[in-house]
Amino acid sequence: MATRSAALKVDWAKLTSSLGLRGQTAASLQAFKKRNDDARRKVQILSEQAQTVDFEHYRKVLKNQAIVNEIENHFKTFKPATYDVSRQLKAIDAFEAQAVKGAEETKGKVESELRSLQKTLENIETARPFEDLTVDEVAAAQPEIDEKTASLVSKGRWMPAGYKNDPRLLPKFKAQFAPIALLPISVLIAALSNLFVCHGRSLQGVCD
Repeated sequence: MATRSAALKVDWAKLTSSLGLRGQTAASLQAFKKRNDDARRKVQILSEQAQTVDFEHYRKVLKNQAIVNEIENHFKTFKPATYDVSRQLKAIDAFEAQAVKGAEETKGKVESELRSLQKTLENIETARPFEDLTVDEVAAAQPEIDEKTASLVSKGRWMPAGYKNDPRLLPKFKAQFAPIALLPISVLIAALSNLFVCHGRSLQGVCD
């Protein structure tokens, strides 16, 4: 009886939307709902039919009284089969818990991506012209520039290895160091001075 009451209280539409079910999972749930509705409809129809049999009437119209008595005895002693559906209910609960967990994880990922996209959009909207950027701002946006420059300077190199010998490296070199090349010469000198100070090779003898 409790199982029947629980089935009647299921909000199928809310279940599908709250769990974010789609594709094959949603189709399977709809198919299960249809089978449930069909079964309930049949039970309702059968429950409205007469549940008693007038055996006296059959005794009057049939000569074989023994068969009528046998059928009446079976009818009175008949008990419908009962099924333990606790296992199925546990499986449904486990499926629901897993579905909710998956939906929460997906929700968290989507929210994280939305925050990242919003931050990117804000950066685009508030971005200044490239010529107005400082060395620190360029380095913050592309940390690898500082790392590569520091590595080259520490080794006494001012050009990538093979730069003069292999013209194919020119586009790559320009792409990597284009932000630096576009900065004012005074800014570049100040930045390089700081680099030399960090490596014990100060041009000015003072670290800004």
